[in-house]
Amino acid sequence: MPKIVWEKQANRTAEEQRAAEWRVIKKYLKNRPTGTELHPSHSRRINLIDDMTGDRVYLTHRYLKGQGNNDFFVKSNGQLLGKGAFGEVTFAETEDEVKLAIKEFKELSPESRNNDVAYDLNKARKIFSDGSKYYQVYQFLGTPGDKYIKEHPGDFDLAIKAARVTHYLHTAVYSKKIINMLI
Repeated sequence: MPKIVWEKQANRTAEEQRAAEWRVIKKYLKNRPTGTELHPSHSRRINLIDDMTGDRVYLTHRYLKGQGNNDFFVKSNGQLLGKGAFGEVTFAETEDEVKLAIKEFKELSPESRNNDVAYDLNKARKIFSDGSKYYQVYQFLGTPGDKYIKEHPGDFDLAIKAARVTHYLHTAVYSKKIINMLI
């Protein structure tokens, strides 16, 4: 299972680095627009100062601001969970280590505009944008569906149900009631 790995820095343990990055990210991104991202390369140009220690902090991970003032995600550095015609999906976590999958895409398909099924099922957050990119944050379930099906090749019933649910979620044709009946 993917996870965010923290490494020690010159004057900090891995856990201290994690805590310092979260403190400066929350401070820096708090009043920024939804969809603002910070990358390790930004910390070379921006002085990110940890108010608790007074030290400068160099980022080791990518961060994304969600919809609310306290909605922040640490994104894995290049750890793709999947890539499709409309965008890429990366692994991410919240500060309290809730595991997520973030889909990033450049334009909304007609299906995406009306896709509230995953949101209705409490498996995703509403789509948000920074003006040039769109983001959909999903609950990370542990194993990508295609990998799980490959590991359980004899379970045709599961494969058929997974294909139906995936189709319905992507096309937003059916309501929460129909999806629950299929599962």
